[in-house]
Amino acid sequence: MEPIVAAPHNPAKATPLSQVLGTHIDQAFLGTCTNGRLEDLAAAAAILRPPDGRVRRVAPGTRLVVIPASSEVLQQALALGYIETFIAAGAMLGTPGCGPCMGNHFGVPASGEVVISSGNRNFRGRMGNPESAVYLANPAVVAASAVLGRIADPREVLGSGRKGEREKGRKGERENESRGESAGLPRSPAPLLPCSPTLELAHASFTGRVWKYGDDVNTDVIFPGKYTYTIKDEAEMAKHALEDLDPAFASNVRPGDMIVGGRNWGAGSSREQAVTCLKAAGIKVIVAASFARIFFRNAVNNSLLPVVCPEAAAAIQPGETISVDIDRYVVRCAAGEFAFQPLSPSVRQIIEAGGLLEMLRAARR
Repeated sequence: MEPIVAAPHNPAKATPLSQVLGTHIDQAFLGTCTNGRLEDLAAAAAILRPPDGRVRRVAPGTRLVVIPASSEVLQQALALGYIETFIAAGAMLGTPGCGPCMGNHFGVPASGEVVISSGNRNFRGRMGNPESAVYLANPAVVAASAVLGRIADPREVLGSGRKGEREKGRKGERENESRGESAGLPRSPAPLLPCSPTLELAHASFTGRVWKYGDDVNTDVIFPGKYTYTIKDEAEMAKHALEDLDPAFASNVRPGDMIVGGRNWGAGSSREQAVTCLKAAGIKVIVAASFARIFFRNAVNNSLLPVVCPEAAAAIQPGETISVDIDRYVVRCAAGEFAFQPLSPSVRQIIEAGGLLEMLRAARR
């Protein structure tokens, strides 16, 4: 099987490596929580320093940024000589932890630049600049591409006479699998929370103007990663809500407005700020065809009501006024009345309490 890369601007845009070979790159990034582990650094170091000990240098005009996943990984990589190899090859070493994969620290690409990254997300603007293009690949492809200054197959650099090393790598993979360390399979989305038709609910209804968006709106455009560690004040967060998707939103949204989205609203990283910024902007309800699992849970925990109603999401028009009745479990809009699944007792309790933390504080009093 040939390596697979994810082409801009969606991690689900799986593309055989052969279809993008030769694409010019300005930067290669090796790291993140996903592919900054010791075995990832080892795979890249093996590309840069073959058994004969010589070092393959990063191509002129290309940057290679390496950020180990943790200080422990950094120490292990130092002891094994991987860090020495990266520096000798011309790479730049960053502080362990999060980095340019979410638009922080050095390594943020300039407008028009192309990056190949070992990260796990490449939504537009994810690395801090919506005018850049990011491909995702495994660490060996990232290292080979850094050497050649273009998206490359590691076999171009290694040659074809490395059967022994490939078999050794496969053996290591099998050992990891036996320890349960490399399954890497995506978990199935959590099912909808169970409902209780006999639950006695107090009447509650929300009415507001609609901001409508499409499918797969991700957390990077809801709240850009570059602000994750620099903005703490919720009011300031609201000023940047949806700025990479709809620059007019933050300055024109009114308290009580609602968002209507398509499928998979809130895909991407787990950052809670993607919920906080919308709530701080005055949004109390989001109606969507479906939600990303983590965003749904974050919304509930922060008392932002997520309503799953695909029929309503398709029928509602931008700018119209709708109402959401969580006593009768219906969404009313110009096109009619659409039912949605009742809230579970636990979800209703958390939202009415003002969020999970407020509920827990009240329970301790």
